[in-house]
Amino acid sequence: LGEASLISPLTRPTDGEEFRVKFRHDWTIADDIAFAHYAQFRSYASDYVRTTGAFNYVYWNRSGSINAVPRAPLVIDGVLHPYALRRTEYRKLDFAEDSVQYFAEAKQRFEIAKTRHELLATAYVEWRDYETKGWSLYDADDTRSAAKPVPYILDMRNPNWPTGRFEDYAFVPTSDYTKNVTAFGAGLQDVITLPHDVTARLAIGWNRIEQDYDNNFYSTGADPIPVSSRDEGLLYNAGVSWRIRPDTALFVAAAQGRTALSVTGSVVLNNQPPDSESENYEVGVKQEFLGGKLALSAAYFETGRTNLRYANPAYDTNPSSPTYNISVDPYRYDGNEQTKGGEFDLNLNLAQRWLVNLNATYQDAHTQQNPGQGVVTGLKKGVPRVFASAWVQHTLEPKVFGGRLTLGGGVRHTGRRTVNATSFGIAQAYVPRYTTIDAVVRYDSASFWSVQVNANNLADERYYELAQFLGGRPGEPLNATATFTARF
Repeated sequence: LGEASLISPLTRPTDGEEFRVKFRHDWTIADDIAFAHYAQFRSYASDYVRTTGAFNYVYWNRSGSINAVPRAPLVIDGVLHPYALRRTEYRKLDFAEDSVQYFAEAKQRFEIAKTRHELLATAYVEWRDYETKGWSLYDADDTRSAAKPVPYILDMRNPNWPTGRFEDYAFVPTSDYTKNVTAFGAGLQDVITLPHDVTARLAIGWNRIEQDYDNNFYSTGADPIPVSSRDEGLLYNAGVSWRIRPDTALFVAAAQGRTALSVTGSVVLNNQPPDSESENYEVGVKQEFLGGKLALSAAYFETGRTNLRYANPAYDTNPSSPTYNISVDPYRYDGNEQTKGGEFDLNLNLAQRWLVNLNATYQDAHTQQNPGQGVVTGLKKGVPRVFASAWVQHTLEPKVFGGRLTLGGGVRHTGRRTVNATSFGIAQAYVPRYTTIDAVVRYDSASFWSVQVNANNLADERYYELAQFLGGRPGEPLNATATFTARF
């Protein structure tokens, strides 16, 4: 916040350990037939301690009350602390995952009736086991840590952070569950080269995801029985490209995919929500100049997701409320996201010495909940309307000490992104736009080694690279990375 940090020393960054082993086998059966498959085992574990705040300095009329406890200004011994942070929570999470994957694909090329076909058949199966445990620690606004809470932050401009470790305070368990996920599917794709410079791509697939969830944490009553869910369905991918002139092509594409809701999260008893579907449509043109040295493409696209979960407005857990109703599902699953936009991309390659890339995208993303009644207008959280980049790279001639020296640089621009949070009374707020400057120097020796230095954010711009719940994740300041590569 300004020059002050709001990262508590009581937190701990993510500490992860991973073991992975993978086997792959490629088999060329004939000149036009090939088969490949691989198997992988992966074991991963991580833990961290993070903090959240109630942002109680945002006061607004909520349910007919303004500045209600515990979101009211903090008063201790008659002294008002207007910049205090209340309802601070620290969360500790231990996560472990084991997975086994198998993937196979077969390719075949053939010709039928003056059409060339490239056929691809795929199949996969995957098993994942998750184990998750969580604990929370609170300040005095939450009685669960009453034995030894963390202190209030009296002034967020100069925080009085707690000392020691998370385990030194009165933390309580908040989650403990295991989950098994089994997924498998198959697909078939054919890329067809037709007369009159027409190429078509047709693909269809099917997948299924089964989830078994066992909640080992409960505060009242008996341990709930394990629950499960299953998502399955078809998906497709189709497109046509037509080269209307030797240097001009038109293309159109459509695709639909699907994914299960909450692969790593909980599964609700007696609740089988529909899996979320993605829909993508695109139409555009590709143009070449200078014998293919200059290539540009422009496209209009529409993307969307369906069956998104959101809170059911008819669900009310307050017994004193006139609309009290716990007989309905807490969530609905008919929300959707829609994005429309356009993209432009230009690439220039002159004698392998000059490389230029220009890219720009405009998009308008909206989220709709409770269709027909409630619409969240404006930008979808965290999605910019505009982002663009430019990059120029030049390889010097003649050679330097017998090798090749390459210099490059460019800019990246990202427009402002919304961080609206209606539950905190913030109807409209944005993470500001930013532009960064990057550079690269690379030297390829005449023998077997090369070295490259990438310098990022040369102007040391202060920016937020990711819009999050009520703010953003700070981007990296000026930094450089050096890479040395040897081939033998």
